[in-house]
Amino acid sequence: MKESDKFDILNLVDEFTASDAEKEKMKRLLSEAIYEQELEDQLKECEAKEELLERIRELEGTTADLKQFGWWGRFIRFLRGAQRPLWGFAVLFIDLMVFFDCIIIHDGSNLEFVFNVINFLVLGFLFGERALKNVIPLVSQMNASRRESQQVTKDQPKG
Repeated sequence: MKESDKFDILNLVDEFTASDAEKEKMKRLLSEAIYEQELEDQLKECEAKEELLERIRELEGTTADLKQFGWWGRFIRFLRGAQRPLWGFAVLFIDLMVFFDCIIIHDGSNLEFVFNVINFLVLGFLFGERALKNVIPLVSQMNASRRESQQVTKDQPKG
């Protein structure tokens, strides 16, 4: 239930009750009922999430299930565990190449778009949304300064 709906219901109490004691009693009862309903909704949501996770475990299995496949299962578990560091170091390498101008990305090119999308996908996957919110301003600032330095070198006469 939205906050505005709660206040609308509680304001109705003021219109339809006479004494202050009745108003306070009705508001308290309504607030308790709203709280209990919200609590019940949250419990139902948690149960639904748990049912979904259990269904996924049944259909897809877990990493513990891979142990029964011997060395092949251990190899798959290793690959699953190595995926994040491999993607992270690969993107770090590409970023360093771009930031040190070993790879030139022109403004507005498809390569710039792909570069940014890959960075945000991998950084979001590795470190979460909060890390992206902290890093995006820094990356934007670095890209702007890189563009300015490239523009200055283009404008300078050769010779």
